[in-house]
Amino acid sequence: GSTVSTVLIAAGHAIFVFLGPDHASRSALVRDRVREAFPGASLVGGTAMGVVGGGREHESAAALTVTVAHLPGVEVRAPHVTQEGLPIQDAPPSAWHALFGVPPASRPAFVWVADPFSIRPDALVSGLDFSYPGHVTVGGLASGAAGPGEQVLFCNERLVRAGLGRSDEVLVE
Repeated sequence: GSTVSTVLIAAGHAIFVFLGPDHASRSALVRDRVREAFPGASLVGGTAMGVVGGGREHESAAALTVTVAHLPGVEVRAPHVTQEGLPIQDAPPSAWHALFGVPPASRPAFVWVADPFSIRPDALVSGLDFSYPGHVTVGGLASGAAGPGEQVLFCNERLVRAGLGRSDEVLVE
């Protein structure tokens, strides 16, 4: 069976979309529908072997979940980063600040989804911890693919198959 929930939200600032691998071929359609419903909102997410919705996990199934966050007074951005774009391991914090375009004084929080075949999340988390002491980071790995280039990551209007999709620099003003 399927579960459908309807929620009326005044404005969506961040949209998180996760879809089972069976729906990966429909990623562009999902992105377009979400962008129509929430123009101007940041969109991040990706394929997932297990998708949570309707109060349960749908493992290895045709599933889709969309979470809409209403965050007044918060700036949200969702750029795309590749492993090659990350600063080297012993780079100074300023290299990370330049990459994200946000100083640590703004107290950013980071939400990310990474393709495990093309980026090292341990390098990302270590760099964030070093460059933004005391910040909040949550994230995970896209799943459901057997090899490189098979994942789908949502990065606003872009659909990418490698790297890191971030809803980062969630800045509380």
